[in-house]
Amino acid sequence: MALFFLTPGRLEAPAIAVQPGAGLNTIMLPTAVAVLIRPDDSVVLVDAGFSRAEMDDPRAHLGRVRHMILRIHGDGSQSIVAQLERKGITADRVRTIVATHLHFDHIGAFVDFPNAEIVATDKEFASARSRGEW
Repeated sequence: MALFFLTPGRLEAPAIAVQPGAGLNTIMLPTAVAVLIRPDDSVVLVDAGFSRAEMDDPRAHLGRVRHMILRIHGDGSQSIVAQLERKGITADRVRTIVATHLHFDHIGAFVDFPNAEIVATDKEFASARSRGEW
């Protein structure tokens, strides 16, 4: 087995989003994805980062309001799927994405891995379903 980490860009967000009372100044949040290559050559990701499409055109994929508040720094060439392709790992080898939580910066790239099962807690899935599409 092999384990390594990749970083698919960064997210610029209001500091108050991660630290109550911090104000409206912005902070940069790195995104990290763990990549585990299993003995059967399948791949497990812990989180997945932003999708290639989100990184190439954030406004179109995140919506105007979310794009005004949250800024993705990077482009599709920094997406996890693109980085894995450069390492010779095709998207179809990713069979499992373990989501620490279901925020778009952690799981947006699930669309880049059509063969992957997303694993998260029941509580996380219930919370995401209760919020609808947004």
